[in-house]
Amino acid sequence: MFGSCCPIVQIEFSSPISYVTGSNFAIGAGAVQKMVDDGCKKPAVVIIEVATKDFAISVTKAIFEYNNFPVDDVKFVSLPITAQDYSAQVAQAIDGTDCIYGGMSDQNWAGFLPAMQSLGGTQRLYGHQGNLNGKIAEQFPELTENGISVNAYPDIEGPMWDDYREALETYKAPDLDWNSLAGLGTWAAYEEFVAIVQGMTGEINNETFIEAANKSTAVDSGGMAPLLNLSEPWTGMGGDYPRIFNRTVTFDVIHDGKLSLTDDPPIDMTDALNSWQG
Repeated sequence: MFGSCCPIVQIEFSSPISYVTGSNFAIGAGAVQKMVDDGCKKPAVVIIEVATKDFAISVTKAIFEYNNFPVDDVKFVSLPITAQDYSAQVAQAIDGTDCIYGGMSDQNWAGFLPAMQSLGGTQRLYGHQGNLNGKIAEQFPELTENGISVNAYPDIEGPMWDDYREALETYKAPDLDWNSLAGLGTWAAYEEFVAIVQGMTGEINNETFIEAANKSTAVDSGGMAPLLNLSEPWTGMGGDYPRIFNRTVTFDVIHDGKLSLTDDPPIDMTDALNSWQG
């Protein structure tokens, strides 16, 4: 299990042969950090009602507290996963708030934004890479204007993706969202794999690759991820997520229905995540 962006099950977080090199685990924390840095005063946090909801809320609160932001000023709204109409939840989220962070999928955004539009919401939006995406922004350019996508990988416009963009053009890739966790993440994983293999000598097989990966202290993907130290499991957050090797996020901003790079430098969320006490 090499190069994953988005771990879901426990084995991905803990197996000694799992190497999570994307920073999807840190995206929610990054969204909170960006809202605070942007000066949001009365944020709403909208989270889907799934099994991990309480955990997500506890981490979100910890990041606000890490920034000395009063948690009582944050409104938390639960979004039923089977709901057909989000009007009630949207009404909660836009009441007295100035920013909305949505921990939800693109399908949820597609249902959330029409209700927000009909109720007159004007809050600045924050979401996840691949979810608050180009297709959503294109459908709702006014609502998403100045919105922020928090990224596990830098935007496809960046120079680190020159070969990726060239390959998409050369092989006439179909019209899919290549500026996504799946697209960017797969390319980055291959580059990280190659970086390790290029440093190996002798036979290359499953055992020798794992041995080499476990000794790698600075895997260089050319900016698709920070230099990654795969030799030291992460001990933060109670030690339950040792295979999360990347906790650095980047940001896109939405203008006229299109995403583009912000001027913000990448942010390493390790210290903020380590503040979580459970």
